[in-house]
Amino acid sequence: MSYEQDTPDVWVTVVIPAYNAATTIGKALQSAVNQTYELVEVIVVDDASTDGTLDVVKSFAGDNHRVRVLRRPTNSGGVGAPRNLGIAQAAGRYVTFLDANDELPPRACELLLAGALESGSDITAGRAVRVNRATGDTEGWAPEVYAMARTVPGLAEFPLMLTDPIAAAKLYRVDFLRGSGVWFPEGVFYEDTYFSTVAGCLADGITIVTDPVYRWMWEPEGASITGRTGELRSITDRVAVHRATDAFLLDRGLWQLKVRKDSKFLAHDLRLYMRALSEGDPEFQQGFAEIASSYLRTVSDEAFELCDPVDRVRAYLVMYQEIEAALTTLDYAQRKSVLSSFLLEDEGRVYWSGDHLHLPDARRMLDVTELGLTQDKLAREPLFAQLDTWSLDAPSKFRFQGRLVNRFGRIRSDDDLKLTLAVRNRHTKKDITAPVPGVEIDDRFVSFGGAADLAALIGDTYAESTVWNVSLVVEWNRARSRSPLNVRDAELGGLRFTSDDEEFEGYRTVSGNLALRAATAGHRTFESA
Repeated sequence: MSYEQDTPDVWVTVVIPAYNAATTIGKALQSAVNQTYELVEVIVVDDASTDGTLDVVKSFAGDNHRVRVLRRPTNSGGVGAPRNLGIAQAAGRYVTFLDANDELPPRACELLLAGALESGSDITAGRAVRVNRATGDTEGWAPEVYAMARTVPGLAEFPLMLTDPIAAAKLYRVDFLRGSGVWFPEGVFYEDTYFSTVAGCLADGITIVTDPVYRWMWEPEGASITGRTGELRSITDRVAVHRATDAFLLDRGLWQLKVRKDSKFLAHDLRLYMRALSEGDPEFQQGFAEIASSYLRTVSDEAFELCDPVDRVRAYLVMYQEIEAALTTLDYAQRKSVLSSFLLEDEGRVYWSGDHLHLPDARRMLDVTELGLTQDKLAREPLFAQLDTWSLDAPSKFRFQGRLVNRFGRIRSDDDLKLTLAVRNRHTKKDITAPVPGVEIDDRFVSFGGAADLAALIGDTYAESTVWNVSLVVEWNRARSRSPLNVRDAELGGLRFTSDDEEFEGYRTVSGNLALRAATAGHRTFESA
């Protein structure tokens, strides 16, 4: 591979891979060109875009000699190949990467280069800031890594760096990458995990600066690579990259670093797929289970032990392809510690699922005693409520049956128990309720059923954008709690009714709970619960 020769007037090359990014590439380019440090060149590698990306870039570049445009004849299927081309063609002594939908703060190159020149490190890393494109809200990425400035010999001496595997927000010495053969895997997603691990292990010094140097733009329903968890290619590529990274680490005897990397896979990577799994069809769930399970069986017990209890439970259940059971960890995370699993207390220990203690090593892997779940009070930790079946009689008579998880079998048939269906207007915060007369209790569930007039329950004070949350209010032995009505497994098509000649519909929120809204609002309703 031939390399572009360094030129005296370029110290930093910003490489921007682009594919069908016509709507965002302009801002990315603008942020790269407008750096306070002037000895910067920008290389845009167009990965055979089919929209107007190339036109936007050429129009922007114009006569600007600092912007170069390279074009690949065919799409590579990821950002690895375009970035590799950028490394090979870089004229700068250092290179940094910018995705076409992200932005650099004005002083990014200045701050990173200052750190690199002062320390002489092969890699200089700064803080990335996640920016919600819709709301403008921001949060720091991997804040534990950037709590203080420091220079470390390499990744083995600073394994915390594994929590920040992204290749962006970092400056790399070009001669180091080329001379050590540090390249991105091509044709796969999640190539950063391999690249960052290899680079970190081979680098002569990593310098950490605490300043923000990257704006990582994201959209709640975006189609970025990191947001494609609902595609089997996502988990397939992620596992493939992890296997390649494992081979590199094991070949160099870096076992403990592999353990730390694997624990992040268990705690972070797997968790990213839970929502997609909950919404996926059986074919997707089975395909995911087979791919993930095969890899999880190569992960050591040491990595499992580094996880907190819920992350360990999730990974263990996925390893045995118990997807429905694994999804109970999603319920726990999304619904403020509401538990939908069959908790079992035995000989002073608490296990996440009594239904799975027959699996190998289950008592160790499913032990969640340290969560203190036996001490939870009903008012603080509501019971999990699930809608099983429903029907609708015109114009708005809603008939329903469902179950409450009877945590530890505490609710008994002779207890004082009252259930109420509550519909709360999110704007006014007021409830309208209906009694739930049909209740049956056993050791695992409180089954309930009833009927209610939805038109009466939404009341007459609302606007087109009004949303109503549907919950089950539980009053038990002088304790009271509210349980959102979960509809993760319920089909809601046809749940439409009229009130005052207006049409309303039931729908599933992002947390999997039942809510009501005007049918005309449709997908214009932005959800956070």
